[in-house]
Amino acid sequence: LEVFERLQHWPLVSGVKPLEKALRGSYRVRTGSWRVLFRLVHDKSGKVERIIVWKIDNRRDVYEA
Repeated sequence: LEVFERLQHWPLVSGVKPLEKALRGSYRVRTGSWRVLFRLVHDKSGKVERIIVWKIDNRRDVYEA
């Protein structure tokens, strides 16, 4: 739950990295050996409206399909 509290302070979240290639447009944040993959949804003015978490998994498995 701590990672979700951290994401509430976007963009001032430490440890976030943008993903590349097929996952471009998404980000990851780590918490221990877990990774949380998410996307940002912006409103019409460009402000972040929502953060959609689409996968939570162990670091060794998170990027597998």
